[in-house]
This record gives sequence, structure tokens and C-alpha cells, in this order.
Amino acid sequence: YNSELDTFLAVAAAGSFSKAAKNYNIYTSCRSANESIGKALNVQLFVRNTHGVTLTPAAGIEFIQWSRQIIFD
Repeated sequence: YNSELDTFLAVAAAGSFSKAAKNYNIYTSCRSANESIGKALNVQLFVRNTHGVTLTPAAGIEFIQWSRQIIFD
């Protein structure tokens, strides 16, 4: 179990840090958890826009595929 990976997947699914926190009852800061993953990997995982967040085309897409394999396999 990895709470940071779960948080990353929740934000990616919800398309918003605040929606992920509400929908998935995540009490730690979604933004902080995802920023710490990005910093550890030295990549940007999400792009923020006026509608929420989307995965970056390279690192975000690749990391979500890897995360799903870790969590669900």
C-alpha cells in the first residue's frame, strides 16, 4: 500500500485536487503528496488549468500507467 500513489491516482481520476480530497476522503493534502512525487522524480505530473488538472503528456501519462500496475497487479 502506498498512500501517495493512491492520492496521485485519485487526483488523476477526479481531475482536481479538491474533488479528489472530497470524493476519496483524502485528508492529507493532495497537492503536497503529488508535488512530493514529482519532486522525487524530478518531473511535472500535472498541468493546472482553470478547470482543474490534467496529466502531463509525457511524465504524467507514463507515471499513471506505472502506478496502476503497482496498485492493481
